[in-house]
Amino acid sequence: MVTGAYLPELSGGGLQCRTMIHALEGWIDFQVLTTCTDATLPTEHIIEGTPVTRVYIDVSRPITKVAAAWRTVRFFLSRRATFDAVHLHGFSQKSVLVILLARLLGKKVMITIHTAGTDEPEGVRRLGRLAYWCYSQADRYLAISEAMARNYRAAGLLESRLRVVPNGVDTDRFRPAEAGERDDCCRELGLDPSFKWVAFVGFFSRDKNPDLLLDAWLALPPAVREGTGLVFAGATESKYHEVDSTLAQRIRTDASRLGLLERVRFLGELPAVERLYRAADALAMPSTREAFGMVLVEAMASGLPVVATHIPGVTDTIVEDGVTGLLVPPRDCSALAVALARVLADRSWASAVGTRARTSVAARYGLAPSAARWREIYAQALHS
Repeated sequence: MVTGAYLPELSGGGLQCRTMIHALEGWIDFQVLTTCTDATLPTEHIIEGTPVTRVYIDVSRPITKVAAAWRTVRFFLSRRATFDAVHLHGFSQKSVLVILLARLLGKKVMITIHTAGTDEPEGVRRLGRLAYWCYSQADRYLAISEAMARNYRAAGLLESRLRVVPNGVDTDRFRPAEAGERDDCCRELGLDPSFKWVAFVGFFSRDKNPDLLLDAWLALPPAVREGTGLVFAGATESKYHEVDSTLAQRIRTDASRLGLLERVRFLGELPAVERLYRAADALAMPSTREAFGMVLVEAMASGLPVVATHIPGVTDTIVEDGVTGLLVPPRDCSALAVALARVLADRSWASAVGTRARTSVAARYGLAPSAARWREIYAQALHS
């Protein structure tokens, strides 16, 4: 597995990589090669039984990229007899070297297309001809949504190499709170259990629109907003280029000006995010760009009613509007406020939505069917 981040650093691709490793334990042996931005992390480590090799990169110091490239070459040459396939979670500049080394050593190559734009063919073209040639050499492409699959097909790449494989969710880890557990989780996270909490999970970027959620919450009728709060989990500052630190600053400033800091809380990056889902009463995902929407699946598996932006081929394949959640138009503050009001005001309806949501995602995105699909893809690629 090759990822841009792995525990304890967090990324969507790295977390799904970890889920796959656990789901396929006993069938396939894995090792992880990951970049990291924390120089204090060990370069070689065993995490949950899996060998992890970290390659440190500081984007502000180009010399670290040279060192990272050399370490990657050493990794492949020294361990070439220990693996048969290379599975990239996403595509970036480092992927060019990884694919060239994999091909030189006769290894199969798979790419999971995780991030809209960046990992898709048109996004890779912007990295140059060599990058696109390397991208086109993969044996299998795993698109995590129908929207990603459509963009792959539009690029004219081989249909026979494409597989549509949504991310899987561990429904034992992501489950509804048991009796008394919600209050325990609230206290653990520093949240008032008497409030109804709307959760936002994700890094702070313009595409994910955490500030729009604040505006929609402030637009709620006072009687509905009374006794509710917003809780944000995710990176508010990062070297990752999409994270915009001004978003969190603006939300804090507005909350402070209105005397609402006790009801607008920031948890930062949260490895045990399942505890937040059990503490929350609803999840909002006001994104305008998503490849899949893993937080939706996690929250729905946890029995939460969800409110999400309608992104064709992505969120509408996960959420049945009005049945397993609510979908609203992109960047529509008024529509988001109306949806939040319904979820917060009609708790009986919201509870029924959460129950239907868990049943739906367990059937479609549970680990058992996902693991069977992953095994099939690996087998086909390795024996082709």
